Amino acid sequence: MQNVDLSSALRTGKVQLGFSSTVPHGFVDLVDLTSIAMKIMNDPAAHNLARYEFVSENVSYDEITRMISDLSGRQVKCDVIPAKDFLSMMNAGGEIKNEFAEDAILRMMVYYDRWGLIGNPNVLKWLLGRQPTTWEAYLRRELPKFTS
Repeated sequence: MQNVDLSSALRTGKVQLGFSSTVPHGFVDLVDLTSIAMKIMNDPAAHNLARYEFVSENVSYDEITRMISDLSGRQVKCDVIPAKDFLSMMNAGGEIKNEFAEDAILRMMVYYDRWGLIGNPNVLKWLLGRQPTTWEAYLRRELPKFTS
């Protein structure tokens, strides 16, 4: 969830994407992820060789910007730009370090555009022992930091 820059979204009214804003993606709050990491580190034998899919909720970026708008009172929309233009922005910002990374990011955006990146939230729920943080709960916790 923290990869959506709330400060920028509220300031500009946009969440810029290089892929479709309507396709669902699976998200996880880093606070939930930290809780799981602590459990694993405290009992490594119980998790030996385990692989986990961590997803709290599958939602589209359009749904996320709608929630940001509703909860902040500020209009925020997705700004979908061609993948190559998005990649150029990342290059200009120094976020891409080499040709391999550039190719991987471009391929990832094509994948996201077609299929999104969804997962099953049950594993996270089981490991947390509670419901994972939803986007609405995350925004209710985080938005006051940017709107006060």
